[in-house]
Amino acid sequence: MSIRVLFVERKPFGSYSIEKAFRDIDAALPEDIHTEFQQLPFGNRFLDTIRNLLLFRSSPADVYHITGQVHYMALLFSRR
Repeated sequence: MSIRVLFVERKPFGSYSIEKAFRDIDAALPEDIHTEFQQLPFGNRFLDTIRNLLLFRSSPADVYHITGQVHYMALLFSRR
């Protein structure tokens, strides 16, 4: 049985080491775990946060993993 994991990342700016770390983790996962990375379209200012919540469309997955400082995106995903 394969598992689909979606990594939700902040919009890139300057250095983004945490995102790089999760790319390394992805490379070490077993082959039955399929991963996808989606970056948010907007930054971290207040209005950008609202726009991210309103406009982000995620791919379907079994596990949603939010990386970086965009934990508010959890509001969009099922509690399961």
